[in-house]
Amino acid sequence: MKIATAGVVVAGVIVLAALTLPILGRGTASPLVFALVAFRSLTLLVAAIAVALIAISLLVMSGRRAAAIVAVLTALLVLPFLITLGGGTASDVPAAHSEDELRILSWNTDQRDVDDDLMVLVEQTRPDIIVLPEYFTSTAEGRFATFAEANEMSVYGWDGSSATILIADRLGKYTMHNGDTPPWAGIYLVPERHDAPFLTVAHLQRPMLTEGADLWRQHVAWVRDRCDRGDAIAVGDFNATLANLGSDRLGSCSEVAATLGQPESGTWPALLPAQLGAQIDHVFAGDDWLPTWFGVLDAPGTRWSESSDHRPIFVILDRN
Repeated sequence: MKIATAGVVVAGVIVLAALTLPILGRGTASPLVFALVAFRSLTLLVAAIAVALIAISLLVMSGRRAAAIVAVLTALLVLPFLITLGGGTASDVPAAHSEDELRILSWNTDQRDVDDDLMVLVEQTRPDIIVLPEYFTSTAEGRFATFAEANEMSVYGWDGSSATILIADRLGKYTMHNGDTPPWAGIYLVPERHDAPFLTVAHLQRPMLTEGADLWRQHVAWVRDRCDRGDAIAVGDFNATLANLGSDRLGSCSEVAATLGQPESGTWPALLPAQLGAQIDHVFAGDDWLPTWFGVLDAPGTRWSESSDHRPIFVILDRN
């Protein structure tokens, strides 16, 4: 009897924690809760498996009544799991249909040698802007010099960030304004042309058990402050889902996938199916931009993206 009672209590605690923590923890930067919120579907799946194993154990050791109670608790996790299950990856990228549209490709390459894979993605998406949140500019300037010249693009970056961005020359020249950019947060670029977007490249540092969440909060605030106008765009690796951020808006910018009504699709880690991963790579766009397409892509050559632990994202924006 004691074993049965203990099993039911433990199962109940697991179910309660799995159902409530990801909801109550929205916008919380505590590292452990942060992870549970980011991987809500995976949290529910693991909890359901754990409770199901308890039910099987009780059925073997303590009879059917306790096992039936725990089985009901297991069922309580199934529906939320199915509801929170993310979307898959996109397969067909729309071809360019207008010179006015803006096409942006972003891929955290994890500082790996993925140049060939990146060129396949470029051929597939034909971007005007290529964002590489983890690709040092000193390396990119050497490796992409020929590519940038051939495709009429310019390479931008600075020493205080691991990020690089390539921008089509048709958008005009850009100036980097990073005097108040926190270390490793990203890059802020201001256009010379009035009709070109103000661009923020994000590579925010995630909350750490050893260092806390202050740096992540500082980085989020930095992006929010730069999303202060209708023509602003922020793109890259935010190391956070929308639930972690607590909103689908940063300043005047809205998250593109949410605006399009698409379910979140895991961009990290690429080892997990997209339905179970965390979408921590995003595009936020100001009200001057109308999102027409967004997709999480599989990296070229392999579904599991052996070349990086992130999946690429791609977005198409029109002028509003």
